Amino acid sequence: MGDKPITVPGATASTLKLSQNGGLLAAGDGDAVQVVDTATGRTLWRAAERFAGFGGSLTLTRRQTADQTTELTVRSPAGAVLRRVVPPQVVAANQPLALSPDGRHVALTVNRLLFVYDLAADQVRAGVPVKLPEDVSAIDWTGTDTLTVHAERAKKVTVMTYDVRTGAGQVRESYRIKADAFTAEFCGG
Repeated sequence: MGDKPITVPGATASTLKLSQNGGLLAAGDGDAVQVVDTATGRTLWRAAERFAGFGGSLTLTRRQTADQTTELTVRSPAGAVLRRVVPPQVVAANQPLALSPDGRHVALTVNRLLFVYDLAADQVRAGVPVKLPEDVSAIDWTGTDTLTVHAERAKKVTVMTYDVRTGAGQVRESYRIKADAFTAEFCGG
């Protein structure tokens, strides 16, 4: 980011998240999100939607419609709407969500099952049982068929990787958070 600080105009952001390559920063307050180019500090776009995740340089947002259904939107780096869907309840009712870098799939975990939702086909693959820690706090695609999951419980973070086809997983690392520490999670590859 060089010497130029990034300022996020408007309300105080309760959510800040960098894209995996560090080129984009999403700042949200629960009711709106804006995406900033970290190299220039320029706001690329804003929307009255909640930030749900990055998939490469694409952004996934969610919002409640007038009829109280959840709508997911995939946006380009410039903010153009690439896809807008009303997903099945299993997707709509759970967080966190992970958008694949190609913008075609959303991954999520529910009750120790790993689900992949195909946005174009509007289909959820059957849940794959995984040895998943409780309290998943972050999930990201870190390969074509690989997800990285962060789970935090009692100041202990466990980072695991999973194959979305088979559910095979392994602990990548585990660490404790000091009581007075400020933390941020980035799944990374």
